[in-house]
Amino acid sequence: MVSTTMMIASTNPTKPLPRRLLIVDDHPDMATTLARTVAQVCPGLEVLASCGGPEALEQVRDLPVDVLITDLMMPEMNGLELIEKLGSRPAGPPAFIVLITAYDIPGLEESAQRLKINETILKPFPPGLLVQTVRRALDEMDRPRAPQPQLG
Repeated sequence: MVSTTMMIASTNPTKPLPRRLLIVDDHPDMATTLARTVAQVCPGLEVLASCGGPEALEQVRDLPVDVLITDLMMPEMNGLELIEKLGSRPAGPPAFIVLITAYDIPGLEESAQRLKINETILKPFPPGLLVQTVRRALDEMDRPRAPQPQLG
């Protein structure tokens, strides 16, 4: 079981909480390695690592998750099931979702669209690709949104 927090959130109420990233992979070494890689190059990001869906859900039970990186094929609960369960929590779905897979399974593209998965990365991949994806996700979240037109 891996439960890694790479950075602890600030307890100062005037300071904004850091963005939270959750990495889920059933291979503990992979989850830890990815978490360390991202934490080293994205300062100020709270990085959590879990070894499967049930552990991840417990780890972030009442916490919002800004970025989720999850493996697709895991025992007990696959990545798509985890994304669905995270989306139905009171804390809401992650703002940016990355699915990692070694398999291009039938129906994956449709599931990715339905679950609002932002990025699918095929294994094997260079660590720099994941870091680039996380940075892009954080940039998108920090970019001001255009005001929505008022109806009525």
